[in-house]
Amino acid sequence: MEFSDTVAVICQNGHLQEIPDDVPLNCEVLIVSVNNITRIKRTDVNRFTQLSVLRASRNHLSHIDDEAFVNSQKLKILDLSHNKLTNLTELMFVGLNQLISLNLMANHISQIASNVFQHLSIIDRVVLDSNDIENLTEIATIFTLPNINSISLNNNHFTSINSDDLPFASSNVTFLSALSHRLNKFILKRNIFPNLGSLKLKTGIFTEWRVDSDAYLSSVIDLYLNKLSLASFSAILNSTVSLQNLTLSGLDQQTMKLFTQVACSTTSITTLALTFSPLHFTDDEFFTSCSQLHNLKMPSSFLSDMSDQSLKPLTQLRLLQLDVNNLVKVPVTVVGGAQYQCVSPLTQTLHRFLDFDIRQCSINVELILFTSSFSVTLLTLIMAFIFHFLRFQLAYAYYLFLAHLYDTKKQRKRDPAHRYDAFVSYNVHDEEWVYRELLPVLEGEQGWKLCLHHRDFQPGKPIVENITDAIYSSRKTLCVISRHYLQSEWCSREIQMASVRLFDEHKDVLLLVFLEDLPPWHLSPYYQMRRLMKKRSYLSWPRAAQSKDLFWHKLRQALETDINADDQRHQILQPQD
Repeated sequence: MEFSDTVAVICQNGHLQEIPDDVPLNCEVLIVSVNNITRIKRTDVNRFTQLSVLRASRNHLSHIDDEAFVNSQKLKILDLSHNKLTNLTELMFVGLNQLISLNLMANHISQIASNVFQHLSIIDRVVLDSNDIENLTEIATIFTLPNINSISLNNNHFTSINSDDLPFASSNVTFLSALSHRLNKFILKRNIFPNLGSLKLKTGIFTEWRVDSDAYLSSVIDLYLNKLSLASFSAILNSTVSLQNLTLSGLDQQTMKLFTQVACSTTSITTLALTFSPLHFTDDEFFTSCSQLHNLKMPSSFLSDMSDQSLKPLTQLRLLQLDVNNLVKVPVTVVGGAQYQCVSPLTQTLHRFLDFDIRQCSINVELILFTSSFSVTLLTLIMAFIFHFLRFQLAYAYYLFLAHLYDTKKQRKRDPAHRYDAFVSYNVHDEEWVYRELLPVLEGEQGWKLCLHHRDFQPGKPIVENITDAIYSSRKTLCVISRHYLQSEWCSREIQMASVRLFDEHKDVLLLVFLEDLPPWHLSPYYQMRRLMKKRSYLSWPRAAQSKDLFWHKLRQALETDINADDQRHQILQPQD
């Protein structure tokens, strides 16, 4: 359906529990498929007086209120397929006077009120496939609707189509589909389907096929049959005297050959379709009785070869359809093909067009699959090796490169007059310690000027630029290390950028304060930090429990000290004894 110039609301895959209450009241197309809606209430749809299409398939609908569509005077298409409806009540479809198409496929419908469909005065198509309908009597009113054309009842529980179970004189239905392996009886004692033009049946073995007069199915010109016995097939053909188009599906090769010969010799069909059947090969006798055929269709039939004479009897053939098969050539006797020669390219002018070897156009699927699977497997092994053995080195290198990239991009001029004495790098989980312990001493008692991201970063500026500016605007970077710090992506970037400055300026600019004792393996991504911890001392807050004054004294010494440019070592911070 074209949705241009209409008000359409599409809310699919949204985990909705009900129809949204903020949908515009002038909505004409409402699609709420693939959600978790369990009920349609009277107030859900009646507010949309302009609605023409409602699709609510693939939800969990188990209940629809009576008169839920009473104001849906313009609704034409209603799709409630793939839900959990079990009961169709008498007033469920009241108001749907303009409905054309109703889809109730794949529910669990077993209880149907006798007059539930009487309100659908101009309905054209009803789909009730894959439900639990036990008897056609329950849905007899569908057949009596004045404008009904198409009824689909595939895969239900009824076992017979019997005129005695259908209490009406005649129906206007033109298309009837009853593909069900349970169906074993087809009985017409009255001409209740005078306009039926297309019939689709899937059966096992008919225990009874009875059509009392050839006139009862005289309008049937299209017949689709799936999986049935020869006796049933012959009886059906004898009842469809006007048959023109026959489709056979789901039969083995020998049965299909026999059915083809019977159909061609006993009917006047002009179109034969053999689909979804393992034919593999057609011999010289396969179509010997089919001289009257105009159209032969064999798509998706697993054909790999056809004998050169297999199509010779088809003297009136106009259309041959062989797509989705495994053929590498077609018989030389087909639509006069052996008479035609190629006119281009020049290298092929002496060849007939049916001599063209299509194998050179084929795709080596096996090679592609092997190459693809081998490449995926190899890539998976390489990625697994890298992740297991090199993930920390790669993470460190990535952050180091990122910091260097931003530093180079900014091309900063090193100003000896820094705005801050230290940039404090910490995780938000450790903010209480920073404000309660660190700031009162360093800023309040010792008089240092510190840079804190929550306080001093410039609003609206990219965070990476704020970090880089803070590091290079401070004489030192003081990292407050904890488990939370090591798990933070931004903290990781801060310490990597500080490392770049350490390497770049050859100055002692990095101070480490540990708020908790951490095992070495927690520091695996931070090789510079691990190397410093192995060679030098660092400040540890847990160890300062008995001597906090000494801790703050050592930290003050570290902030006061500037290492000579020739000395590339990190500042030594003696442990508290």
